[in-house]
Amino acid sequence: MKDSQQLSFDIRLTRKDIQHLNLQHQKKSLVISFFVYWLLFAVIVMARSTPLDELTVTVAVLGGAGISALISGLMYLFVAFRSNRMYQSDALLQHNHSYTFSDTGISTASDSGAYHINWKEIFKVTESKFLICIYVGSNRALLLPKATITNQLPPGVAALKSILNDNVAKDKLKLRKAS
Repeated sequence: MKDSQQLSFDIRLTRKDIQHLNLQHQKKSLVISFFVYWLLFAVIVMARSTPLDELTVTVAVLGGAGISALISGLMYLFVAFRSNRMYQSDALLQHNHSYTFSDTGISTASDSGAYHINWKEIFKVTESKFLICIYVGSNRALLLPKATITNQLPPGVAALKSILNDNVAKDKLKLRKAS
């Protein structure tokens, strides 16, 4: 780290934070499934129609889009429902967590315990519109809501991103460019 910065803030995750994470992970699946169902519907309708006319193609395309939108909407609602259940059933997610970022790594503490993560132990760091996720394994992450960080730190998310850029290997960082 350049001049031995240290950042500290407290986070209490909400249902929305968990929902944002799960939707971030499901985004590709939702988009791909939309087009797969659309194509499947259109192919089935056109294959069953012996004389392929303009009306059949229109019904296939518009009907496929409608069916796909309905299925994708239901999948979205399922992810939201599953996120709420996940949040309600996991008491550790609902605790207050204190984070300190320093030149040695990330220290975190909550009612359930404290631990330190060295910078070399970071698996990857991603950023979405609402969250910065620091993964310590392929399926384990520290969730940092950007709005909470902005409210607690005068320099906001930029200060955290600066520390991450200085300490995490570049191939492990997937942060958005400053806008």
